[in-house]
Amino acid sequence: MTQIDQAGAYRGKVTAHSVGVTSKKGCPQLILQFKAQERYVDTPALQAHFGLEAPGWVDYSTFDQSLTDYLVLFNDADDFSEDTANFNYEQVQRALGWDGTSFDDLNDGTTFLNKVFVARLKQDSYKDVERIVIDSIDSADAEPYRGLRSVDPDKLKDLNSKLKGIKKKAAGPKAVATAAAPAPAKPVAAAPKAAPAPAPAAKTKAAPTPAAPAPTATATATAAPAEVDKMTAWAFICDHKGDAEDTEVQSAWQAACTEVSEGDSDKGETDFTNADWASVRDIIVRDLALNV
Repeated sequence: MTQIDQAGAYRGKVTAHSVGVTSKKGCPQLILQFKAQERYVDTPALQAHFGLEAPGWVDYSTFDQSLTDYLVLFNDADDFSEDTANFNYEQVQRALGWDGTSFDDLNDGTTFLNKVFVARLKQDSYKDVERIVIDSIDSADAEPYRGLRSVDPDKLKDLNSKLKGIKKKAAGPKAVATAAAPAPAKPVAAAPKAAPAPAPAAKTKAAPTPAAPAPTATATATAAPAEVDKMTAWAFICDHKGDAEDTEVQSAWQAACTEVSEGDSDKGETDFTNADWASVRDIIVRDLALNV
């Protein structure tokens, strides 16, 4: 059996599982090994290779490939609660059917043996070594990809046809956002103009009215929770991406994660706290000048 060496969506079965702790903080983590049974093919080259005319799942069991990864469940070594649970805690419940109340079922190595689930894999770099890791896991019948995926042209045409009865509202000119001046979370009211003073006998100048403070990127950070999990941060960006292209959002997400972990070469996404994910969200809002 060889290691899975390509990113993508796979449907596989659990071949081993146990509970461990992270080396630095001692946070609980699920050590999960699975073997790929199917792979979702959605590129022209792979579709041609597997003889598909449209994207779909193909049998991948003959490649005999597997992957072992470490899914940190809580961001605290002592306090296990909703406040310290991270994205993986929810994912493991959806994917494996774990009830989330005891580590025993995760540790015995048999409870979830052969359980089938969907694993979305990505390429990651750790200490300058490129590797394939789990980005997210989900139930066996889940969509191969989540988040920013566009519908096909026929589906889009059908959706547009249902908008025919909606009247278009007049809109004012749209401001062009720039990196130097991202859109603030809320409009900042201009300072009221002072009433003109009566003309004095001697020529004097009225004191200028103080200008309203310019909006800054920190307005966004204070408008949203200071701590969120990965899934909530991602959902927030998806909901507010506006006219930003999917590729822009994905690149901004990767850049934000890199910025948050900057200065700590050992820190990967699995080590992020809820405060870190909130920082990722705010960095993306800043960099893409999202109107939130």
